[in-house]
Amino acid sequence: MAAPRTNSPVVAAADSNLGAKERVVTPSFRNSTTRVNLPILGGIFYSEKNPVAILNGSSMMEGEKAGGFLIVKINVYSVTLRDENGDVEIRLK
Repeated sequence: MAAPRTNSPVVAAADSNLGAKERVVTPSFRNSTTRVNLPILGGIFYSEKNPVAILNGSSMMEGEKAGGFLIVKINVYSVTLRDENGDVEIRLK
C-alpha cells in the first residue's frame, strides 16, 4: 500500500551521476525514487512584490510555466513548482 500523499513540496537535489536536467526526487507519497526532468534553477532575483527565477536560462515569474511545471512560489533560496504529480521545491546550491 502506498504512503499517503502530503501537501508539502518535495525537495529536489542534484545527483552528479545524472544528466544536466535530470534530478532524482523521492516524493513522500511514493514508495520508490522517481526520476523527473526539472527545470535548472540558475538564480533568483528576490523581491516581495516581483520575485524572478532564472529557469533553463530564462527569467520567469510566479504563474508562468517552465518545462511543463507551473511556478507556484519563488522564495529567497528556492522555487516551488507544480505538475500533475504535485509540488516540487528546487533550491539554489
